[in-house]
Amino acid sequence: PAGYPTVDGSVELLTAMVFLDLSGSVTTFAAQNLGAGQPGRIRDGLLRTTGLALALTVLVAAVTLIGHRWIAGLFTTDGPTRAVAAHYILVVYPFFACYTVMVVGHGYLNGIGRTAGPLACTVVAFLGVQVPAAYLLSRWLGLDGVIWAVPLGWLAGLAYTALAVARHYPAAARDPVPP
Repeated sequence: PAGYPTVDGSVELLTAMVFLDLSGSVTTFAAQNLGAGQPGRIRDGLLRTTGLALALTVLVAAVTLIGHRWIAGLFTTDGPTRAVAAHYILVVYPFFACYTVMVVGHGYLNGIGRTAGPLACTVVAFLGVQVPAAYLLSRWLGLDGVIWAVPLGWLAGLAYTALAVARHYPAAARDPVPP
């Protein structure tokens, strides 16, 4: 049905805004404390923000899952489109923590000046995993295959981000980015 990517994109944007803001906050916090030579504060801020993001994710995902039909109906009155959007929410939102932790990790990496990591992660997760997975899985599962490609991309993005964060954690004190 026409329109469902816009509906699901709207739902994701609405629910992701808080986590994108947390990511931006971590960026600023890490950069400020990098300049101040305070790696312990960066580490503490990253851990606390990740914990907060996970707690909020549980709440947001639970509300979204419980109200999936109603939420889908907020964005469209077309019955088939609403059904696809509601199904999308049921499949994708149990994996929403992958997305939220990933974007908080991106904030940390951006804040310590490792901006290529989040960019590479996005390319790998979307072009390297999500798009090919959508193509391949759609052959066997149809539209469900395209939907399942989203959490697969998030899982790949989270794995990539976790490796990048581990590599540079707490890189802020011992390995500053050259000017």
